Amino acid sequence: MAWLAYITQFGTSGSGDGQFNNPELGAVDSNYIYIADRTNNRIQIFNKSTYTYIAQFGSSGSGNGQFGSSIGLTVDDNYIYVTDHVNSRIQIFNKSTYAYVAKFGSYGLGNGQFNGIAGIMVDSNYIYTTENISNRIQIFNKSTYAYVTQFGSSGSGDGQFNAAVSLFVDSNYIYVGDSSRIQIFNKATYAYVTQFGSAGSGNGQFSSPRGINIDSNYIYVADSGNNRIQIFNGQYLPFAPTNLILACGI
Repeated sequence: MAWLAYITQFGTSGSGDGQFNNPELGAVDSNYIYIADRTNNRIQIFNKSTYTYIAQFGSSGSGNGQFGSSIGLTVDDNYIYVTDHVNSRIQIFNKSTYAYVAKFGSYGLGNGQFNGIAGIMVDSNYIYTTENISNRIQIFNKSTYAYVTQFGSSGSGDGQFNAAVSLFVDSNYIYVGDSSRIQIFNKATYAYVTQFGSAGSGNGQFSSPRGINIDSNYIYVADSGNNRIQIFNGQYLPFAPTNLILACGI
């Protein structure tokens, strides 16, 4: 489609300002782009209009404000939330000063523990996380960080996951990407609704979808294993998955 045109790029391989070593999931707000620079164990912030480097925080380690493989992040009006994969925790930082605020989680399989924490999203009330080893979604109170509930298990059936990583939440649904598909769940009941995608490299197929974003018209999926972005017409979802249209793939 003609409207999907290359605009620009930024970043090179390395550990300097504005360089990356395995950049992972990121977030944007009205002014900035936030990137989890995984192997450099830091978060870098860039100007959204000019793509110029602004700041960074984090280092390798297990202390407050340090990361053992920073994989996922999300932002709201006040805070930056980062999934600290190796340290099995979520860390929260002040969005204006980048100062460490709080953390929660530990390694394990119990409620509120993590085994392979990866993706993260927030809304006005809750924090949602994915785990690519435990293959579940956990939900936490956004104000207290208290465990609320969870859903999912390992497998290939409806509502099961195989390496759940990517995550998106809107007003009605939770979208989760595992190794080769996107599954959609009711946000209020966590019940399975539908899915799309299968393993492969054809249109509408996936190999490790590691990012999901949605606007009023389209579903955007970072198809990591196939080194491309696929864009779907979201008009019919989640009510008629057979009508899902691949709008474009790059």
